[in-house]
Amino acid sequence: ILLAHLMSSIGGFQGFTVAGEGNILEMPGGAGLEIAAIRTEIGPQGYISDWAVDVKRIENGTVIAEESIRPNSPSIHGEYLINAKNIQTSPYKAVLLQISREPGGIWALIGGILFSLGTVVLIGLKMRKEENLEGAKD
Repeated sequence: ILLAHLMSSIGGFQGFTVAGEGNILEMPGGAGLEIAAIRTEIGPQGYISDWAVDVKRIENGTVIAEESIRPNSPSIHGEYLINAKNIQTSPYKAVLLQISREPGGIWALIGGILFSLGTVVLIGLKMRKEENLEGAKD
């Protein structure tokens, strides 16, 4: 887990940008990300109940993929994660995007799983040892 944090602190990246419909963001490596549409759904009370950002991935001037980014449903662009954090609908539609890279993320997950397994094994061994001690007393 500590190695994962070290990897992320050395090679990680996090940035924010605001983009409107039709804007094209230049991603690392020369690829582009076009904000095709910002969609909102209005609930019965008149408030935004759901929203999504339709994006197109562009490489060498050609659209290679289309997808929707929603809250808690990011887009993965190579080793970069693109999260839609917030939108505005007035006076014009715009989205706040978070672009980040976490090279230690997978290692933190593996470390957390190994730590949890180790804890369960340790508790199991301790319980077995206590059972053996109680059996020896009888």
